[in-house]
Parts: sequence; structure tokens; C-alpha cells
Amino acid sequence: MLLEVKGLTKQFGGLTAVSDVSFNLVEHQITALIGPNGAGKTTLFNCISGFYQPTKGEVLLRGTSIVGLAPHQILRKGLARTFQLVRNFEGMTILENIMTGAHSRSGQNLLSAMFSLPKVRKSEQQLRREALEVLDILGILHLADKYPNELSYGQKRLVEVAKVLATGADLLLLDEPAAGLNDQETLSLMKIIEKIRAMGKSILLVEHNMKFVMGLADKVVVIEFGKKIAEGTPDEVKSDKRVINAYLGGTVNA
Repeated sequence: MLLEVKGLTKQFGGLTAVSDVSFNLVEHQITALIGPNGAGKTTLFNCISGFYQPTKGEVLLRGTSIVGLAPHQILRKGLARTFQLVRNFEGMTILENIMTGAHSRSGQNLLSAMFSLPKVRKSEQQLRREALEVLDILGILHLADKYPNELSYGQKRLVEVAKVLATGADLLLLDEPAAGLNDQETLSLMKIIEKIRAMGKSILLVEHNMKFVMGLADKVVVIEFGKKIAEGTPDEVKSDKRVINAYLGGTVNA
């Protein structure tokens, strides 16, 4: 099992944001986490990726607990994530932004970087090649020398995905990747995510766009008020009365 979430609970004072949530994710699977606004999806993401420490429960990556590890330590173990808000370095080109994602596995340290040692220069050349390859895979190689402020919102979203792909992580957590995209951009993103899965990656995503989720995910986990209320294939979930009542307003138009 690639990822196991067991009885995960997160409390903030007297508020329980996530309550006893459990689910698994297998290799090369796309799993979607859905639920109403305020259901606890992003809090759950933050607990899995190390930005929050859970109050109770376990998160296992390939059978090893990652609870208590910092985000950069979890990244080195093969789990990387995006965020709801686009986070690009405005003073850097898109290529340089992608290279920052790959630095986590470059083996460089501050001292070697300061003195520009030969191994650092060789590493930078390798990072550049890999970043260009990622941009090519996502179909945005033509943006390599542009700056974030020159990009459309949809292009910036793709750059976020490119950065986590460049980390080399096997499990990618995508937080609302289709937010703000038009229909054509959403369709293109679906094809890109399917391509990433075909590369051997596994994906856990939070998303509100139900057409996107139902057309892409192998498994869907539904939470409401911090608790899991359903889990299954898209067909199973969209016909579940609890999901229809709690999240889809009584009708399913997936």
C-alpha cells in the first residue's frame, strides 16, 4: 500500500476539523477527496503532508509513519503537494521556478552552493535538463523563459503541477488543481494528470469540479464536517444518497 491514513483526527482547541478519517491509496491510482466547503479537506491534506501535526491517528507512506516529520522530510520520502493559491517566485523565470522543485533531490548544501563547486555546476545542469523535460511533458516548454506575471492563470496552475512533478516524488497531492480554469483548460489538465499517472505516479487530489473528479478519479473519498461519509468508485459515490444529500444538493450532474 502506498499511502494509509488511519483514524486521522485534527483538533484546533475545541474544534474538531478532521475526525477519525481512514482511507488507502494504492500505487498508480488517482484518488479524489471531495466534500462541501469547510468539510476539512485542506486540513486533512495539511496533516498528510506535514504542515499540521494530527491530534490522533497515523499516516503511513509505504508502511512507514510520516507523522511528526517536517514537510521537507516528507518530500524526501516521496510525497509532494501543491496549494490552493498559486505560489510562484515572481523574480524568477518559469524554468527557474521548476528547478526549485527539483532542488530537493540535488544533494546540494549551502556551503557547496556558495563556492560554486564543480559538482554543484554539474548538478545545476542536470536540474535544468530535468526541468525542461517536465515543461515539455506538460506542454508548456514555450513558457520556460517567461516570468510568472506574463502567464495566464491556467498556465500558472500548470507551473504549480510542474514544480511538484520536478521533485521526483512518487505521490503528488494536488489541492484544487482545476480551480478557476475554463472548460478547455480543465480538459487539458485532465489529460496531463492522466499522462502523469501513466509515468508511474500516484495522485491524491482535492477538487470541487465534479465533472473533473468523476471523469478522472479511480476512487473518491467524501468527507462532511470532518468525517468520512462515503468511499468508492465515482459511480458508487455519485449514487450514494448520503453524498447526494450532503454535497450534491440532492441531484447528481456528473
